[in-house]
Amino acid sequence: MKKLRLLFICDEVTTRSDIFVRFNNSKGIEDQRKLSNYTKLGRIPATSIRGWIRHSMESLLIENGISVCHPLNEISVTADKTKAEYQNDLQKGYHSRGSCKKSGGCLLYNLFGDLNNISKIIIPSVYFYPAHTNSISKYTDIGTGRIELNRHSPRCRYNSVGVYMTTETSVAVCVTAPITIVLTDLVEIGEVLLYKTLEYLYKKMEDYDYRFYLGGNRTMGGGRAIIVYSEDGKYKKRGIIGLSKKKFEEINQKFEEIIEIERSKFPIEK
Repeated sequence: MKKLRLLFICDEVTTRSDIFVRFNNSKGIEDQRKLSNYTKLGRIPATSIRGWIRHSMESLLIENGISVCHPLNEISVTADKTKAEYQNDLQKGYHSRGSCKKSGGCLLYNLFGDLNNISKIIIPSVYFYPAHTNSISKYTDIGTGRIELNRHSPRCRYNSVGVYMTTETSVAVCVTAPITIVLTDLVEIGEVLLYKTLEYLYKKMEDYDYRFYLGGNRTMGGGRAIIVYSEDGKYKKRGIIGLSKKKFEEINQKFEEIIEIERSKFPIEK
């Protein structure tokens, strides 16, 4: 087992699940005004972060000529539109989820698991106090940020004064929070793949590639986020994701070795 101390940083992100967590039973606005910032926490769910990292790792491996498990189970693909998209994904480099098991399993199957295969990577939720007055310490797993309510302007039907659509979303803004990712097995391979994926994500954020943004409202520009290496809750801007040049050279060398082995086992069939 290995614990990797990292730092989650985002400009603005929202998720499909509730990002705002209250630890109180206030019933009105007056009660809420009396509350301390320490009685409420912002949360970015583990499922969102896990899916974000997995999607990026899938793209990284496919770009290097390695076939990986599709995130959807073939049995669950029933709608005609979904079937077409699924077949398109198979042509890009995915294979049916779990079909690699007989050959020892692909990297995604072994690292992220499946119904009959326990995941080897534990990715927790990110928590933060919704105020900038709190400092990050290596003795806490709670960071800082803000929570804002994003209101989309309501629209009316043509020649009508009745509003038919309005949207309110809780948004995490300027979050900087510690996150500890745990590798329970496949430690060496998992660490190399994770760091290379974080580097890949960092470059995608620099290129403003919205396909790799986190959460909802990506096409509107929300969801720019990165994860970097950190032991003390601070981002040391050495290299791309905070690792020393020597450490990253070792990771690159090991990554090439992993790619060569996996490409021979699970090549992308043209």
